[in-house]
Amino acid sequence: MRYWSETCYRVLGFDPAGPLPRFEEFLHRIHPEDQVASMERFEQAIRDKADFELDYRIVHPERAIRDIHAVGHAVLDEAGNLCEFLGTVIDETEHNRAEQELRQSEADLRTKNDRLKLLLNVTNQITSNLELRDLLRAISYICGVMRCDMVAITLPDGPSEGQRLLALDFPNGKGLIREGLLLTPVGPGRRPLESLKPTLVSTHDPDAFAPEVRELAIAEGLQQHCVIPLANRGRALGALVIARMTDVSFSPDDLEFLAQVSGQIAIAVENALAYREISELKDKLAR
Repeated sequence: MRYWSETCYRVLGFDPAGPLPRFEEFLHRIHPEDQVASMERFEQAIRDKADFELDYRIVHPERAIRDIHAVGHAVLDEAGNLCEFLGTVIDETEHNRAEQELRQSEADLRTKNDRLKLLLNVTNQITSNLELRDLLRAISYICGVMRCDMVAITLPDGPSEGQRLLALDFPNGKGLIREGLLLTPVGPGRRPLESLKPTLVSTHDPDAFAPEVRELAIAEGLQQHCVIPLANRGRALGALVIARMTDVSFSPDDLEFLAQVSGQIAIAVENALAYREISELKDKLAR
């Protein structure tokens, strides 16, 4: 290296009043994870006697980690031999951060739109169905929007204290968890039915479910669960259960949205149960 401008010194974190840094000093300033790839790119440019562009990070002594974009132009003599590289370095940290924030904002907006569509779809489905079985099929919309692997609805099983799994959307399931399965809520899995508040449950917790249910969840590869009560007028009609095969938990925003969805489902379930009761009573009177 023969010459650096004052800007180059400052961008790369060296003292402009000091001596010209050796290449080894410059390479050491590059982030450890980027050093090998950067060195390979430099060596390739030398071998090819060609211009190059390169993105890498540096560990700046005063400004932490910075994103650098470097451009180099190969200068050749009349015989085609490489004489030197002329180039520049640009600190793109703020630009990259702004782009990342923009992408995140766009992703957040898409998520909000998807969730709004889901809420509308669920509302349309449940308000147009009084048959309980058809009504519960509305949960099939939830998996894609919530980026989960399983959605289920459980309702009380008559005189027993268990919950019957009446609707299930589990496209990649092995069939171990299936509709009609009788569940015994215990521990954290029972808490939402009593507190009327969503609860996060992990299969890593040995007390999260009844032993036989936990074994099924582990066998199916499910890790993180969110149990949301189907609450209406101060009582739980059942539960909406969302699960993922990854160890990614559910965020507070997820819980808030799922509470909205479960509230709509709870109202519809109560209406459907009342409709079924009336239909059964009419059938008895008609006999």
